[in-house]
Amino acid sequence: MDNCDPQPALYLRDSGSTFVAGPFFNGDTVKVVKAPGIRPQQRPGAGVIKAQIFLRGTALLYAQDADGNMSVPVACLVPPP
Repeated sequence: MDNCDPQPALYLRDSGSTFVAGPFFNGDTVKVVKAPGIRPQQRPGAGVIKAQIFLRGTALLYAQDADGNMSVPVACLVPPP
């Protein structure tokens, strides 16, 4: 029997700082803004957007299960404005 967490928490780490946004869950919609000169932060979103996330570097997505196991981060490339 596989002991997998059906709802792992999802996080976005900023490659340009120590900032981490989240937790989010499967199906959550977030808006990521990459702006090298800003202070990284997470703000509440509007409507169906759960959060608006401002990062200096690349968004690195990873999951963490209920036991604290973390996946390998995956780069989420954001097009420039």
